[in-house]
Amino acid sequence: MNLKAFSLLTFLAVMALFGINSCSSSQKIKSGDVAFAQKSYSLAANLYQTEYGKETDPRKKAQKAFRLGESFRNNGQMDKAEKWYEEAVRLGYTEPIATFDYGLALKGNGKYLQAVDQFSNYAKLEPFSKQRAFDEIKSCQLAIKWEKERNGEN
Repeated sequence: MNLKAFSLLTFLAVMALFGINSCSSSQKIKSGDVAFAQKSYSLAANLYQTEYGKETDPRKKAQKAFRLGESFRNNGQMDKAEKWYEEAVRLGYTEPIATFDYGLALKGNGKYLQAVDQFSNYAKLEPFSKQRAFDEIKSCQLAIKWEKERNGEN
């Protein structure tokens, strides 16, 4: 065997080992936070649901609910994201972004009036982000207007 063939075989063997190792590393993830950080949102959602069910600390439970909302939003599952953002807000999650993201989920699901309520709440919680909230409120109001026009209502 010549040196080029040996080098090529060695390279392929090393790459195969890296490939096998990277495939098995996803099986080792046992934390929603780790999966979320690795952008494995589907896995993160599954792990967070398990963690949420076991959590007894109300603050941590609210945080898990928020992370579930984030995981589902990142997977494009706005119906599930809405449910978990609502739960996070209900449980008193202290970060105002939960209220904003809940509003976005409601808006994405066509629930414009409810979204306006959440964006209004967000504007109160985050005074320096009022313009962001008002932009979303305006967007919802336009969507409501367009729906009425489409349905022949005035």
